[in-house]
Amino acid sequence: MINDVLVSGFFELAAVSASLTAAHETGLLVALSTGPAGGTELAERCTCSVAAAEQVLAVLVEAGVVQVDGDRYRFTSAVQSELDKSPGGAPAYFRLWAHTPTYLRSGAPTAVMDGTPAERSAAYSSTVGGLADLFGDAALTLASFAPIRAGARVLDLGAGSGVWSLAMISATPDATATAVDFERVLPSFRARAAIVGVGDRAETIVGDYHEVALDRNRYDRIVLANVLHLESPTDAAALISKAASATASDGDLVIVDIFDGDRPARLRHAAYALHLGMRSAAARPHRVADLVGWLAEAGFDRYSSIDLGAPAGVSALVAHRGVV
Repeated sequence: MINDVLVSGFFELAAVSASLTAAHETGLLVALSTGPAGGTELAERCTCSVAAAEQVLAVLVEAGVVQVDGDRYRFTSAVQSELDKSPGGAPAYFRLWAHTPTYLRSGAPTAVMDGTPAERSAAYSSTVGGLADLFGDAALTLASFAPIRAGARVLDLGAGSGVWSLAMISATPDATATAVDFERVLPSFRARAAIVGVGDRAETIVGDYHEVALDRNRYDRIVLANVLHLESPTDAAALISKAASATASDGDLVIVDIFDGDRPARLRHAAYALHLGMRSAAARPHRVADLVGWLAEAGFDRYSSIDLGAPAGVSALVAHRGVV
């Protein structure tokens, strides 16, 4: 992540921004993502001036984006790890951010997150595997810090690969998970359940989580992982209310998302809001204060937060009802 240059002065921040923009537009960032290379080699790949390329790279080195070993440049391990785990890899990662000027002028998103169920099903089915890789370690952390009891019934709304709920039941004897998602997405859930050895304890329900009927007071835990930011405030509140009606009287609701908070968290929150805005007219990360308000309205009397140490600052809220 860009280091203290963010608060050291606008001149430096402008230089970092301009260098990143130029490195993207010339293909220098994609060239860097393929592995260490010298300045001359990188400049030749991008048909750039060698001297100018090395000056841009020097700015990115001081910003903490790139490091140099001898005469070879590469992304820092933190940046490379984020690119490697990003669904679609480095090209897709940079391609979305390149849409920012067009988005700024028109406000038009670039993807089909607001499309028909069939379009969204197709889009999500191609990304859930990458998201499972991205959040696998964080899911294990959440399962450890927010355990469920033996035999618990977990409902995963908008489950995707099921990385979160399957980690929970994998750590707990006789617990079961039920996934709700689109038809083209659920094979990823079934495949992951088999891989982690809980295929016989995993069930699926095909459909849109807004429309699928849920049994009242049935589930010991309901998981809303990386789904509420896809919804408008009205729809997010309605989904929490729906989940509450299906939660057992002593059950809990787990929300996994990017939350605001201290200054670094607020920056991540703002950056992710921009990221979502370029993909959807409705999607947005919600403020913790709003989520807590919706949880209270739905009957959850308290909550705890868990820092998962996850990529992009993803964290969890565990909302409780009744005696815990």
